[in-house]
Amino acid sequence: MQGLAKTAVEREFALAKLGLLEHARKKTTQKVNLFEKVQIPGFQEAVRKIKRFMEDEENLSKSSQKILKSLQEKRAAAEAEKGKEAAV
Repeated sequence: MQGLAKTAVEREFALAKLGLLEHARKKTTQKVNLFEKVQIPGFQEAVRKIKRFMEDEENLSKSSQKILKSLQEKRAAAEAEKGKEAAV
């Protein structure tokens, strides 16, 4: 009789542990699904947008540098031309 009572208590304890584990598994599965299906794709999209923005900024910077270099070369050429005219 004591063995039966002990077994019944152990069974109830095991079922309670199983219930807690099942609840924890469900919560973990929900979080994994949230990350896989919502947050990670959202972060990937944000990273893509940031990369595009940074590439655009880099391209604009390069373009600005080329324009400035071109203007400086034109000014230098104009000043050299003025210098030649003044010398003559």
